[in-house]
This record gives sequence, structure tokens and C-alpha cells, in this order.
Amino acid sequence: PDARVSAIHALAQSRDGTVYAATGPQGLLLSIKDGKVADAAELGDNVSLFSLLVDRHGRLLVGTGGDRGEVY
Repeated sequence: PDARVSAIHALAQSRDGTVYAATGPQGLLLSIKDGKVADAAELGDNVSLFSLLVDRHGRLLVGTGGDRGEVY
């Protein structure tokens, strides 16, 4: 449990087996590997991460909502 996370909106798995979780509403991207959860990125208050995609080059793309949506 993490007070910064009220919802998980999307999951994506990278080539190395790391699972990423897009959460809201505090802009927190979590990484999960070998049963351990860690903060991968914090994108700010009142930002929900709604979509994740690992592209063919292994890069993780993150789609956000909030005051203005962005792709990181």
C-alpha cells in the first residue's frame, strides 16, 4: 500500500521482465521486478498516468492526464 496511489490505470512489461504500473493521482510510475516494487518516476501532483507502451526499441512511453495530457 502506498498513500500516493489510489488507482493503477495501466501495466506494461519490458523485455527484461520489469513490469511498470501507471498510477494516479500523484503522477507515480512504479517498477516491479523480482517481487520488489520501486518508484521509477514521479511526474507531479494531480497527474494521472493513464497509458504505457514499450516500443520496439525497448523505450517506455507514458501517457498522462491532468491539467494537460502529455506523452513522456
